[in-house]
Amino acid sequence: MPSIEVIRKRLTDGLNVKAADVAKLSGMSPAAFYKAIERGEVEAVKIGRTRLIPPHEGRRILGMKPDAIAA
Repeated sequence: MPSIEVIRKRLTDGLNVKAADVAKLSGMSPAAFYKAIERGEVEAVKIGRTRLIPPHEGRRILGMKPDAIAA
């Protein structure tokens, strides 16, 4: 798993991150996180078998400022 700094940098740069990484950093179990995705509580994009969290959603979940995007 990438470090919290790497995940935060990806989100700040406007890049998607893997759902499993956001789950671990948020303190949720991956199973609970994926159930939240299924219930529509967490926005995710599915590419193949991989679930990706859009940058705005990842920032929300991790408590980052919504406008924390690199210029």
